[in-house]
Amino acid sequence: MSKPALGFIGLGNMGGPMSARLVKAGHEVFVYDRDEAALTRAVAAGCKRLNSIKAVADQVDTV
Repeated sequence: MSKPALGFIGLGNMGGPMSARLVKAGHEVFVYDRDEAALTRAVAAGCKRLNSIKAVADQVDTV
């Protein structure tokens, strides 16, 4: 059984670390944040960046 695609909107004190840990656990994680630095950190951790909240919602099984 494959793992569901997950989305995070907001990569602050909770969203950033949680999304990185989910990537380490083998999930495909799509992210969006207004803060460019937060997005850069998430992508470095293996998350996939999208350019809008709607794009995240359209791409994933769970936000």
